[in-house]
Amino acid sequence: MSTAMFSTPNYQNYTDIKTSASGYLVLLEQQDDELIHQLSGLIPVDSPIQVIVQNQTDDAALADFLNAVTQALQAKKAGIHSVVIGSESFIWMTHQCLQTFGCLKEEMTLILNIKAGQKRNVYCVHCGHQQQTEEQEFCTCEHCQVHLYIRTHFSQRLGAYMGVCANAHDPMGVAS
Repeated sequence: MSTAMFSTPNYQNYTDIKTSASGYLVLLEQQDDELIHQLSGLIPVDSPIQVIVQNQTDDAALADFLNAVTQALQAKKAGIHSVVIGSESFIWMTHQCLQTFGCLKEEMTLILNIKAGQKRNVYCVHCGHQQQTEEQEFCTCEHCQVHLYIRTHFSQRLGAYMGVCANAHDPMGVAS
């Protein structure tokens, strides 16, 4: 059985942040001074903290955010701990970026921030398209127009929930 599929992702709490790291990289989907203050109270005083925020959701802002994360990881030494806080979509996009640089699961704390919204990714099993949605149960694939039921099956590799045809009588959407 593949280890890439999980039922529902498990997120951590602020108290799960590793306190023995040599430094911290805090990655936020949106600026939140109260949250940063709360985090600084959980991290040892003598540990360096770098905060990177993705304030906007357009493609240019996303590219800037990922570039800043890349530069930060290239400049850091071994032993840093990354704290990722945001919506599901943001968490798993950032998780994939961190894994690309060799960060291990144990070196990350993934915290779901409800204030960041309910954005999450859905993978259409019919055409392979992945899209972002705020819907919880059903959505329509932007690519093939199939009406999808969003399953609770979650792929950490894709960072997405599985979307399957919700209507067996119209399995091909617009293509039928």
